[in-house]
Amino acid sequence: MLTNLNNEIRHFLELLQKQNLVLENLLELEEKKRQVIILGQVEELNKIIPKEGMLVSDLEKLEDARFKSQTKLAEIWEIPVEELSADKIILNVNQNLPEIEAELQSAVKQIAEQLDRLKASNNENNDLINLSLEYIHTMQSMLNGEVAGTYTNTGVQVDETTVRPALRLLDKKA
Repeated sequence: MLTNLNNEIRHFLELLQKQNLVLENLLELEEKKRQVIILGQVEELNKIIPKEGMLVSDLEKLEDARFKSQTKLAEIWEIPVEELSADKIILNVNQNLPEIEAELQSAVKQIAEQLDRLKASNNENNDLINLSLEYIHTMQSMLNGEVAGTYTNTGVQVDETTVRPALRLLDKKA
C-alpha cells in the first residue's frame, strides 16, 4: 500500500512538472503572438495558432491524467476528491514522502504563477487584437466613407446616401 502511495505521489508530481513545461511553452508562444500582433503579421499569427492549439490539447490530456492521479490519492487517503486541494495533498505528502514535499510545493506554486501570467498575456493579446480591429475599422471608414445614422421622429432610419454623398479620402477613379 505504501509503495502504491509513494508511486502515485511521484506520478502526481511528474504530471505537475509536465504541465509546467507545457505552460512555459504556451507562455513563449503568447510572447511570440504578441510581437506578431503588434507587427501586423497575420500569416505568422496563422502559423502560431495551430501550435497553440496542440499545446492546449496536450495540457488538457495532462490535466485529465492529473485529475485521475488526484482521484487515486483521494481514494488511498480516504478523502473525497472534491475536498483534496493542493494544500491537503502537500500536507499528506509531508507525512508520507517528506523528501519531495518542497518539490511538490514548488510545482504547485509554479503552475499557479504560470496560469496567472498566461491569463494576463491572453488579455493583453486580446486587447491588442481589438485595437487592431478598431484601427482597421477606422481606416475603412476614412477610405470608404461612413454615413452617420439619422432617425426620424418615429424611429425609422433615414437613408442618407441619397441626401449627401459619402466623403472619401481616396479617389476610387485613380
